[in-house]
Amino acid sequence: MTPRRPRVHNATRTARSAAVLALLCSLAPAAAAAETTACASAKGSDAKALFAEVSANGSMKQVFRDSTYIAFQDNATFAMWTFTVDGNPAHPSVVCRAPYQAGNEIRLDMVISCGGAADACQRMEQEFNALNAQMQAAMNQNQGPRQ
Repeated sequence: MTPRRPRVHNATRTARSAAVLALLCSLAPAAAAAETTACASAKGSDAKALFAEVSANGSMKQVFRDSTYIAFQDNATFAMWTFTVDGNPAHPSVVCRAPYQAGNEIRLDMVISCGGAADACQRMEQEFNALNAQMQAAMNQNQGPRQ
């Protein structure tokens, strides 16, 4: 059995993801406001087929990869597409997160399509919910007052 990576790695990934999305959202709040359905194609999708589509899409840039996840950023919609890789208990799965404007706040729309065991899918959803809360707080903190 392969030992799990220490949680420190997840903290580094969280900080890096929060910084990337905070920067993108501060640069283009109008684009974030206009797009709330960027993740619609993830709902109920075949994660493996969607991975093939996203990884072949020239407008998607790979922004993260480790032994459990690979992530792509869609620069047109600011959506972050995260796929599980072989060895992740929730595999095959996809998580799409896209920022959108809600009043004075930037929020994250999240869609999960999980093909793993129910307990692994639940753990993955809890992890992404916690990550989203941190990222949303960072984005709103970095957004500053609007006039």
